[in-house]
Amino acid sequence: VVAKWEPAEGNRTVDVPNVLGDVTPTPVSGTAVFELNGQEFRLTDLSEDPKTSLFFVFSDFTSKTETYPGGRFLDAEPPANGTVVLDFNRAYNPPCSVTPYATCPLAPKENRLALAIPVGEKYDHKSGHHCPRRIACQMVVSGFNHEGHEGARRKALRIQPFV
Repeated sequence: VVAKWEPAEGNRTVDVPNVLGDVTPTPVSGTAVFELNGQEFRLTDLSEDPKTSLFFVFSDFTSKTETYPGGRFLDAEPPANGTVVLDFNRAYNPPCSVTPYATCPLAPKENRLALAIPVGEKYDHKSGHHCPRRIACQMVVSGFNHEGHEGARRKALRIQPFV
């Protein structure tokens, strides 16, 4: 999906809840505005530097049945010529979807989409994890750092199924 990029003005923040119930005011660098099925939608970027990459935490109608209830993560390339490409096929579950030892951000109210995004990583609501065929998940830590969810978001945990 090609979205229009609207840079944030001033020091705007959004309240981002996490799985522990805490809420963190998070700076906003901008918003991706796109249209699907004739309806306009908006996703607020939570990255620290939109010149490097964009980071969205979003939920949609599939969160109730097919994907992680707290929302999924989506990374995107920096805006170019006033647009950004949102490849929802690359949406992935946060680390807290597979371990109770991770503290993850949940989708802020600005990023709760009123439509189904049936692509990207799925979540098995019955077994409580994303791994196929109810096999165990092995977590490989590859980059947690002191910057919290922002610094750890992409590199923190690489989930690999094992038997």
